[in-house]
Amino acid sequence: MALSNVVDSIVSLLEQVQGIGKVLDYSRYAASERERLDTYVSGGVLHCWIVTRESTAAHDLGAGDKNVRDRHTITIEGYRAVASAADSERLHQEMAEAVRSALHNNRKLPSDAGWLSTPVQVQQFNSVMFFRTVLCWHAKLTVTAEEVMQGG
Repeated sequence: MALSNVVDSIVSLLEQVQGIGKVLDYSRYAASERERLDTYVSGGVLHCWIVTRESTAAHDLGAGDKNVRDRHTITIEGYRAVASAADSERLHQEMAEAVRSALHNNRKLPSDAGWLSTPVQVQQFNSVMFFRTVLCWHAKLTVTAEEVMQGG
């Protein structure tokens, strides 16, 4: 699946960012507090980034399914507990910029998964309640990724 390759490639790039916390491909259901901690907490505090597809625009290049170019809007959402440090907002702002930089410097995705056809946009930076239990800083970044077309 080409979308999975795009998401996996972005996750791989983000995992290389120093201090990133946990990086997940897609959101995870956590039935208990223990599962939430194991899934989303890094270094004793909520600190994670989730990569997923928000939407896909398909562009017709001719007859047949091999002549469709998909442009995926990929959402990268980062969460950091407000209580993690006195300067937690600054730290999360800096991490959002580190994520943007990592992707800007790797517009051609690893493993020939495709490429990023737009720069990374910061759609939101705010505070939210994560699972209605933890006040955290939230960054919503988006980028458009295009798949490598298979010959047709």
